[in-house]
Amino acid sequence: MDGQSNVGSRCIAIGSDNIVHIVFAAPGSRIEGDSNYELYYITFPIEHSTLVGDPQNIQIPRVFALQQNYPNPFNPSPNIRYSIPQSSNVVIKVFDILGNEIETLVNEEKPVGSYEVDFNASELSSGIYFYKLQAGEFIQTKKMIILK
Repeated sequence: MDGQSNVGSRCIAIGSDNIVHIVFAAPGSRIEGDSNYELYYITFPIEHSTLVGDPQNIQIPRVFALQQNYPNPFNPSPNIRYSIPQSSNVVIKVFDILGNEIETLVNEEKPVGSYEVDFNASELSSGIYFYKLQAGEFIQTKKMIILK
C-alpha cells in the first residue's frame, strides 16, 4: 500500500439534556501520504421535537413534506405530520374556504426532523379548510374536511 487508508466516513450521535450532538469525519485531501479527515460537528436542540416512528429506525428527512391530515374527514381533532430536511423557521396556518386565517398551529424555528401537530377544530363548523406549511422557501397547502 502507498499509505492511503481505505477507511470511509465515521459518525457518532450523542444525546443529552434534550440536545443531540453529531460528530463525523469525512475523508479529505491527502497530505504527505497520510489520509486527512475533515471533522464536522453539528448540535441541535430537540426540546420541542416529537419523534414520529420507531426509535430503532430513525431516518433523517431528505425532502420537505406535508402529509395529508388524519383522519380526513375529521371531527374534531386531526393530526398533521410534516418533515423538514434542514433547520427552518416553520409556520403552519389553517384557513377557511374563503382564505381567512383561522389559526396558527406552529410558528418557530425547528431542527431537521419529522413532526406532528394536533389541531383542535371543535369550535369550527362543518366544511372545507386548508392548512399551509411554510418552511424556508418551501410552501405546500393541503385540504381537510370537518364533518360534525
